[in-house]
Amino acid sequence: MKAMTPQIVDALVEAKSVCEGCRLAVVLTKKDVVIASPHVERVTREFEALVAQIKDAHSGYLGEIRAFTVAASPQDCEDVARGEGIGDLLRFWIEVPPSPAVEEFRSRAAMPRMIDRFGHDGEGDQ
Repeated sequence: MKAMTPQIVDALVEAKSVCEGCRLAVVLTKKDVVIASPHVERVTREFEALVAQIKDAHSGYLGEIRAFTVAASPQDCEDVARGEGIGDLLRFWIEVPPSPAVEEFRSRAAMPRMIDRFGHDGEGDQ
Protein backbone atom coordinates (compact mmCIF):
# COMPACT_ATOMS: atom_id res chain seq x y z
CA MET A 1 0.00 0.00 0.00
CA LYS A 2 2.86 2.40 0.75
CA ALA A 3 3.96 2.40 -2.89
CA MET A 4 0.43 3.23 -4.05
CA THR A 5 -0.32 6.09 -1.65
CA PRO A 6 1.49 8.88 -3.56
CA GLN A 7 -0.09 7.68 -6.82
CA ILE A 8 -3.56 7.75 -5.24
CA VAL A 9 -2.99 11.34 -4.12
CA ASP A 10 -1.61 12.16 -7.60
CA ALA A 11 -4.78 10.78 -9.22
CA LEU A 12 -7.11 12.63 -6.83
CA VAL A 13 -5.34 15.94 -7.47
CA GLU A 14 -5.08 15.40 -11.23
CA ALA A 15 -8.80 14.57 -11.49
CA LYS A 16 -9.61 17.62 -9.32
CA SER A 17 -11.41 15.28 -6.91
CA VAL A 18 -10.04 17.40 -4.07
CA CYS A 19 -10.35 21.17 -4.03
CA GLU A 20 -7.32 23.40 -4.31
CA GLY A 21 -6.22 24.43 -0.83
CA CYS A 22 -7.83 21.37 0.76
CA ARG A 23 -5.93 19.99 3.76
CA LEU A 24 -4.66 16.41 3.73
CA ALA A 25 -4.02 14.10 6.67
CA VAL A 26 -1.69 11.17 5.93
CA VAL A 27 -2.33 8.59 8.64
CA LEU A 28 -0.19 5.64 9.70
CA THR A 29 -2.52 3.30 11.55
CA LYS A 30 -1.73 0.37 13.85
CA LYS A 31 0.86 2.19 15.95
CA ASP A 32 0.80 -0.76 18.34
CA VAL A 33 1.88 -3.14 15.56
CA VAL A 34 4.61 -0.74 14.44
CA ILE A 35 6.03 -0.42 17.97
CA ALA A 36 5.98 -4.20 18.46
CA SER A 37 7.76 -4.73 15.14
CA PRO A 38 11.52 -5.26 14.98
CA HIS A 39 11.48 -2.78 12.05
CA VAL A 40 10.07 0.29 13.84
CA GLU A 41 12.88 2.59 12.62
CA ARG A 42 12.43 1.49 9.00
CA VAL A 43 8.65 1.89 9.14
CA THR A 44 9.00 5.38 10.62
CA ARG A 45 11.62 6.38 8.06
CA GLU A 46 9.53 5.07 5.13
CA PHE A 47 6.37 6.80 6.40
CA GLU A 48 8.21 10.11 6.76
CA ALA A 49 9.63 9.69 3.22
CA LEU A 50 6.15 8.95 1.86
CA VAL A 51 4.73 12.10 3.48
CA ALA A 52 7.68 14.15 2.18
CA GLN A 53 7.08 12.81 -1.33
CA ILE A 54 3.42 13.85 -1.19
CA LYS A 55 4.36 17.29 0.18
CA ASP A 56 6.97 17.79 -2.54
CA ALA A 57 4.50 16.89 -5.27
CA HIS A 58 1.37 18.63 -4.01
CA SER A 59 2.11 21.36 -1.46
CA GLY A 60 1.53 23.96 -4.17
CA TYR A 61 -2.01 22.68 -4.82
CA LEU A 62 -3.13 21.35 -1.46
CA GLY A 63 -3.25 23.40 1.70
CA GLU A 64 -1.60 21.87 4.74
CA ILE A 65 -0.35 18.27 4.53
CA ARG A 66 0.23 16.72 7.94
CA ALA A 67 1.27 13.25 9.12
CA PHE A 68 -0.41 11.35 11.97
CA THR A 69 0.28 8.04 13.68
CA VAL A 70 -2.67 6.47 15.46
CA ALA A 71 -3.67 3.42 17.47
CA ALA A 72 -7.45 3.23 17.53
CA SER A 73 -7.73 -0.11 19.28
CA PRO A 74 -4.33 -1.60 20.14
CA GLN A 75 -4.05 -5.33 20.61
CA ASP A 76 -1.43 -7.04 22.80
CA CYS A 77 0.59 -3.86 23.36
CA GLU A 78 0.75 -2.05 26.68
CA ASP A 79 3.02 0.70 25.33
CA VAL A 80 0.20 2.31 23.36
CA ALA A 81 -3.03 3.68 24.80
CA ARG A 82 -6.37 3.04 23.12
CA GLY A 83 -7.17 5.92 20.79
CA GLU A 84 -3.63 7.32 20.83
CA GLY A 85 -3.22 9.96 18.12
CA ILE A 86 -6.94 10.08 17.31
CA GLY A 87 -7.43 13.33 19.24
CA ASP A 88 -4.68 15.08 17.24
CA LEU A 89 -6.22 13.86 13.99
CA LEU A 90 -9.69 15.07 14.97
CA ARG A 91 -8.32 18.46 16.08
CA PHE A 92 -6.66 18.81 12.67
CA TRP A 93 -10.02 18.36 10.95
CA ILE A 94 -11.84 20.92 13.09
CA GLU A 95 -9.09 23.58 12.95
CA VAL A 96 -9.96 26.62 10.88
CA PRO A 97 -7.69 26.44 7.84
CA PRO A 98 -5.55 29.47 7.03
CA SER A 99 -6.99 31.87 4.48
CA PRO A 100 -5.61 31.41 0.98
CA ALA A 101 -3.33 34.07 -0.45
CA VAL A 102 -5.11 36.48 -2.77
CA GLU A 103 -3.36 37.88 -5.81
CA GLU A 104 -4.00 41.48 -6.74
CA PHE A 105 -5.15 42.05 -10.31
CA ARG A 106 -6.29 44.96 -12.39
CA SER A 107 -9.86 44.73 -13.56
CA ARG A 108 -10.41 45.01 -17.29
CA ALA A 109 -13.28 47.37 -16.52
CA ALA A 110 -10.74 49.89 -15.19
CA MET A 111 -9.05 50.18 -18.60
CA PRO A 112 -9.80 53.45 -20.39
CA ARG A 113 -10.60 52.14 -23.90
CA MET A 114 -12.95 49.28 -24.82
CA ILE A 115 -10.37 47.79 -27.23
CA ASP A 116 -7.88 47.50 -24.34
CA ARG A 117 -10.19 45.04 -22.61
CA PHE A 118 -9.84 42.38 -25.30
CA GLY A 119 -6.94 39.97 -25.01
CA HIS A 120 -5.30 41.82 -22.14
CA ASP A 121 -2.99 39.48 -20.24
CA GLY A 122 -2.03 41.77 -17.37
CA GLU A 123 1.50 42.48 -18.63
CA GLY A 124 2.63 46.02 -19.24
CA ASP A 125 0.03 47.61 -16.93
CA GLN A 126 0.83 51.19 -16.14
